[in-house]
Amino acid sequence: MAANFDLLRVKAVIRRQAFVQLRAPQRWFDVLVWPMVDTVIWGSIGLFVDQQGGAGRAGTPYMLSGILLMHVMYQANVSMSCGFLDETWSRNLVNLMVSPLREVELLAGLMVVSAARLAAGLGAVALAAWLLFSFNVTSAGWGLIPVIAVLMLVGWTISLLVMALVLASATVPRSCAGACCS
Repeated sequence: MAANFDLLRVKAVIRRQAFVQLRAPQRWFDVLVWPMVDTVIWGSIGLFVDQQGGAGRAGTPYMLSGILLMHVMYQANVSMSCGFLDETWSRNLVNLMVSPLREVELLAGLMVVSAARLAAGLGAVALAAWLLFSFNVTSAGWGLIPVIAVLMLVGWTISLLVMALVLASATVPRSCAGACCS
């Protein structure tokens, strides 16, 4: 099976997704704008809880850590699902399936793009948390890496389920998946 895996095809999927990202300005909202908005909102709520004398006066770090980890799963899910759904909605999926591109290469390309978008989104969240709330993401240490890896796998698993629902029944899940790819 490894002999049939072609990195050039994976690179082609990555390149196509990069072109889609660059040509569609609304895509940057999912990657950069909404994570920053969530950081400002939840960080402000955490500050409010701290000022009101909440439990242990640690509301801000918990809120910011939670929003950071939520965006790991969100970006992994949305990036991969939208990459597949774009191919479906542009009626390009059939072209991909009759080409020499294998399903595993398509998924590998979408996972790489998802990881890149995740890095950009987490960078935006970390920068906003540091500038606005003096929250250092790296203070959690190396133990954060396995947690992020597990959340990425969960996000990718959810997106694979969305893809399976879209392929199995073309009408019902599209409305559900459309909520993921706004």
